[in-house]
Amino acid sequence: MTRLSILRAFEQYKEMQRQAQADWEEIADRMSKLIPESLRSFASEKGWVRNEIDNSWFSLPEWLQFLVINTKTGIFSSGSIHGTDLPKYGFDSFDDLKAKFSELEQAWGGLIRIVVYDRHGYVNICYYATEVLNELERRTSNQDDHKETR
Repeated sequence: MTRLSILRAFEQYKEMQRQAQADWEEIADRMSKLIPESLRSFASEKGWVRNEIDNSWFSLPEWLQFLVINTKTGIFSSGSIHGTDLPKYGFDSFDDLKAKFSELEQAWGGLIRIVVYDRHGYVNICYYATEVLNELERRTSNQDDHKETR
């Protein structure tokens, strides 16, 4: 058995963490820049864009991590807006909100699946990590196919 250095292993672990954080923030930064102007007010409220005053980091990387974890466990990340608050976020109507989130989904190249629906005076916005969801659906489909061949 090869002797491992706990110090070397820890240093490698920390370097991998730094690299992963840098990669994650780069992806989030690119996604932030792709947010359509029509959703800037909403994105600012959610902290998905950099603060232009002090250039502080934004919460999009953490939200994306939460999104991947939730999708992996079969849950979606959700937000809801009361119907009367639509103008506060720059939406004229429920249909306008749906159209703008469809635009965001397209701008993000389908990385995030967004489902919007009206629920008793509230608008629910459900987000899924598309790649993870597709993988879960593929696995489920393969399991179903395997069961049928028995």
